[in-house]
Order: sequence, then C-alpha cells, then structure tokens
Amino acid sequence: MFKRLKGLMFHRVFVALVTLALVVLTGCPSLSTMQTPATVPKGAVRFGIGLEGVGYSQKDSAGATSTVAAPQFELNARYGVTDDIDIGGKLYLIGGEIGGKYQFAKGTFEAAVAPAVSYISVSLDSGGSGGSGDSTSFSVAYLHLPLLLGYKVTDSLELAFGPKALYAIATGSASDSTNQSSVTSSGFMAGGFGSIQLKIGKAFWLAPEVNAYKPFTKGATGVIWQGGLALLFGGPPSAAMASPM
Repeated sequence: MFKRLKGLMFHRVFVALVTLALVVLTGCPSLSTMQTPATVPKGAVRFGIGLEGVGYSQKDSAGATSTVAAPQFELNARYGVTDDIDIGGKLYLIGGEIGGKYQFAKGTFEAAVAPAVSYISVSLDSGGSGGSGDSTSFSVAYLHLPLLLGYKVTDSLELAFGPKALYAIATGSASDSTNQSSVTSSGFMAGGFGSIQLKIGKAFWLAPEVNAYKPFTKGATGVIWQGGLALLFGGPPSAAMASPM
C-alpha cells in the first residue's frame, strides 16, 4: 500500500514538473524570425547567423519584474524552390527547425506565411551505483505559424513585422529505483515580431529584431522574448523584386 501511494505521489509531482517545464522550456527553442518577408529567389541559397538572447519575464505579486535570460546562437539556410516559395532549416544551441515560406504579396508592401516545426530535448541522469540513479528527460515539439509583413522604405531599408502563433507539445519521463512515470502536456502562445532589415551591397542584410510571445499555458503569467541581430548572406533579390513597385 505504501509503495502504491509513493508511486502515485511520484506521478503527481512529475506531472506538475512537466507542466512547469512546458512553460520554462518554451523559452529555450529559437523564437527568432531570421528571414525577410520576401522569399529567396528560385535556385538561390541564403545563409544566416543569429546572435541573440532569449528569456522569460514576469511580474511577482508585488509588481516587480523578474527576468531569466540566456544567450542564443543560431545558424540557418534557405533555398528558393520557386520565386514564391522557399524552404529552410535552422540549428541552435539545443535543437533545430525546418519550415517553408509562401510569399503572396510583392512590391512596396510584402506579405508571406512561413510555417515551421522545431524540436528540443533535454535529459538529466543523476547516475548512481549499479545504474540505480534517478533520470529525467523532457522533449518539446513546436509548431510555428508566423505572418511576415514588410514595408520597403527604400531599396535598402525595409521594416518587417507581423503576428506569430506557436503551439508547444511537451513530453517527459522520469524514473528512480522504484518508480517510473511519463506524461504529455501542451500549450499555445501568441505574439509578434518587429525587425529593421538593412540591405548592404547586393546580398547582405543586417537585421536587428525582437520577438515576443504571451503563453496561455496554465500557470504561465509572463512574456517570452527573443531579440538580437541577424546577419543574412547570399540569395540576392531577383530583378523583379529588387525595387518597390
């Protein structure tokens, strides 16, 4: 009877931890945009480097704001399938992302939708003699749906912005010498991004950006954010896309 009650308590505590992990780990993937609203031209490749920070900020009962933040380093590449569609992938500190983009408006005002899927995984093992140590693992899959909007101020300067939606699915497992448990939880976030995209030369962009999300997971009260500088190389705009209409 005691063993059963211990196992039930172990499972309840672990379920609470996975729910908390869903909130905390949501800030661990890449939440950056790191691309222009315009697709990479057909047959061209564009590379990107992101030097950013990611964090979670919330207010306590006294109204003071506390923030947990960490650096984020990213590499990405995109390939133009057609002049309206490109595909790409991104690698960052503890995960990766793949996705596509469809541009449905061109000219002075640009618009595109860029769905993507990303994944992170974290494992902790306390070790112990005879392999009897505690172990815990979490993995989270993220479904991204951003709407990328852009306004060309000049041929070399574009303001990019738009809403973003994210759905996270967290799975966790834990075990000790006598118990094992696993659970799955999920949550939704909504937010947006803003970026100033400065084109230098034919195919090089400096793009400082900020991204912010509000999680609607139970127990989440703050804001998740990521911001910094993206450097984009290659894949010059086609002649038809180089100048505002």
